[in-house]
Amino acid sequence: MLGALVVALAAAAVIGGVKAARRRFQSRKPQSGAAKDFPVRLTCRDETEFHPGSGYREGLYFEVFNHSDNPVRVKGFGLKLSMAGPGANWVEYEQARQHPPVNLPVWLKAHDGLEGYIDHESLGEDLRQRGLFQYAGESVPYVEVVGSGEHTTEISVATVAD
Repeated sequence: MLGALVVALAAAAVIGGVKAARRRFQSRKPQSGAAKDFPVRLTCRDETEFHPGSGYREGLYFEVFNHSDNPVRVKGFGLKLSMAGPGANWVEYEQARQHPPVNLPVWLKAHDGLEGYIDHESLGEDLRQRGLFQYAGESVPYVEVVGSGEHTTEISVATVAD
């Protein structure tokens, strides 16, 4: 009976220590509100569209929106590609393209936005031509704002209503 009590107290102490360590660790991590503090909102969606002259186009559509009350300078936005090759890991950035073309970095006024597009086929062909296709790994949409750093988001998938 006494042995079971000692084991229970020891287990409670270990569990309490783990919970305390987790609270200390979480207090050091950036909270989910950090994205709300970032001056721009980045959205990215995967879409397929049909153009009468060129047929189907598959790609990623990006929108950067300055939700702050101050102008911000967008250094770049698009895809951040994780690459892994023999003996090396690195990151490649694929900039979203705009029509008409915009030279980055660009100032965004308060409550102003910027859109861009990356074509799946063009990106794949570019990586093949540069001999990097087999090294491509995970990719995430990113935006970089001067003075605020880089922010990433997830790709949302467009749904078709039946």
